[in-house]
This record gives sequence, C-alpha cells and structure tokens, in this order.
Amino acid sequence: MLGLTYEEGSAAHFDVSYRPTKAMLKNETTKAGEFHRMVERDVTWLFRLLPLCPNLRLLLVFGPIVRANGSTESLAQFLRNNAPQHGFNVSQDGNFWSFKHLDTRKTICGHEVSTPGERCITCRVVKNLHLHRRDLRERLGERI
Repeated sequence: MLGLTYEEGSAAHFDVSYRPTKAMLKNETTKAGEFHRMVERDVTWLFRLLPLCPNLRLLLVFGPIVRANGSTESLAQFLRNNAPQHGFNVSQDGNFWSFKHLDTRKTICGHEVSTPGERCITCRVVKNLHLHRRDLRERLGERI
C-alpha cells in the first residue's frame, strides 16, 4: 500500500526484542518485571541503530510490551517513553509522532499500525495502513 518492499530494500523488519512477546504474555511462569527489564535493555539497540540508518524515514510500529506489573502497553507508547533516555526528543502530531535524535538532528516519523477492535492481527495492520496510506506516503516525501 505504501509502495515499499523487502525485495527492493525499501522496507525492513526489526524486532525491538527477540523474545516472543505473545508467548511471554500467556506463560504463567513468566516474571513480568524480569521480562520488562530485558526489553528495556533490548530497546537500547534500536535507539543506537536509528541514527545509523540514513535512509530511514518511517517506523511502523505494532505490538504489546509487558510492563513490570504484568499489564501491557503498546510498543509505540513504550518507545515514546524510552526515547528521551536514549538521546531522542519525541513529539506527537495526530496519529504520528517524531523521534528527533539530539546529536544528529535526524528525525524519524513513527506510526502505530493497529486498528482497535479488530481481532485478526493482519486485519488490524492492513486496515490501519489503508486508512492512513495518504498521510504515510506524504511523511515519506521523496521516497515514494
């Protein structure tokens, strides 16, 4: 929908944590506080990677993160909360937010690709991308 593909190298997939979040959420023996601390350490690598990606313009974010108390928050909110600790200023503009790296001044647009109420994960993402595709393409500017 955005004219980007993995094959052409215009899109990439990156997991903030290599741990299986859904399995951790359903596993009764998971220690939520320990899992959350691991994810907080893992996210450091994402924030170190972002300034090293000169062509990166847009982050499409999806999924839950386990809080220390066992509840969940969106990955998007988790990233916004943690960005300042890693040298990024965060600002919101409607359905989008911007991560601005304080040293390089590089700005990356972020968008949570989830449609509330949809049970099917694919449906949530596709409906959201369809709904916001024009704005997403504008955010990408000359890349499309």
